Amino acid sequence: MEGLLPCRPAPNWRGIELVRRKICVVTGSRAEYGLLYWLMREIKEDPELELKVLVTGMHLEERFGNTVEAIEKDGFGINARVPMDIIDDKPSTIAKSIGRGVIGMTDAMSALLPDCVVLFGDRYEMLAAGQAAMFLQIPMAHIHGGEATEGLMDEAIRHALSKLSHLHFVAAEPYRERVIQMGEQPSSVHNVGAAGLDNLANLDLLNRTTLSKTIGLNLSTSPYFLVTYHPVTLSQGDQVGPVQEMLAAISAFGDYKVIFTGVNADPGYGGVARAIEEYAEERIGDVIFTNSLGQRNYLSAMKYAASVVGNSSSGIWEVPNYKIGT
Repeated sequence: MEGLLPCRPAPNWRGIELVRRKICVVTGSRAEYGLLYWLMREIKEDPELELKVLVTGMHLEERFGNTVEAIEKDGFGINARVPMDIIDDKPSTIAKSIGRGVIGMTDAMSALLPDCVVLFGDRYEMLAAGQAAMFLQIPMAHIHGGEATEGLMDEAIRHALSKLSHLHFVAAEPYRERVIQMGEQPSSVHNVGAAGLDNLANLDLLNRTTLSKTIGLNLSTSPYFLVTYHPVTLSQGDQVGPVQEMLAAISAFGDYKVIFTGVNADPGYGGVARAIEEYAEERIGDVIFTNSLGQRNYLSAMKYAASVVGNSSSGIWEVPNYKIGT
């Protein structure tokens, strides 16, 4: 990023110590943290950079697994915690949570004084961070811009973050072209591939037997589905009905086992999560529902699955690597 970000005077000659650039990575959910892990590690290990970690959103909520603990377990220090108080799944609650996020992140960034803020994807936690950084005049780097997500507010948030940001790291050439069409300078838009593929290259995955013991479900005797389903946030209709249809379709396969991963804290998540929880409770021994598998367990489960089901973007990015269906 040399030459693209403002830098404090940092001569590194005649014994004068180099002043490192502070890079603040914002993370609000387990899924996005898993995709940011290798970038965060490289920033941490770079002698010219100083990693600052700002944690918010689902990470700090008990009902979503308090996944901030996984970040700490991985050896990253938490420099700021910004609760957004996601108390229910009403649209008005989520809107108010964004407001609390803007206030908290403004305070956090004002204290951290980063040279650059890194934002990932399309979630409303990132929108709060982007607004705070914009008014504080902190340069922003956005990852995974330019993509299209029909039926979700994610698309509007993603494009908004692209317009707020100064550096863009996209996953494919059509996305680079779209960001440029939005008016961003071509020299600031870089096609670097999908962040999730770093995990496939770097993680040592578990074998099927070890995975079974780790997650508490015997996967050695029958095929299984890996399922992640999030609310369709621009839907004005019933959020639970489509979930029930999906569950009925899964049941039609008979002796297949099922691993469900957690539901995002989006409008309507409560009904979606309850439907899946009830399904899992009725099929103990064949079905599990967990807030977070963690990246190693999730990708290991993906590797041996008969198919990946739902509306997670991992079905598009990571699943083809294993040549199974989504």
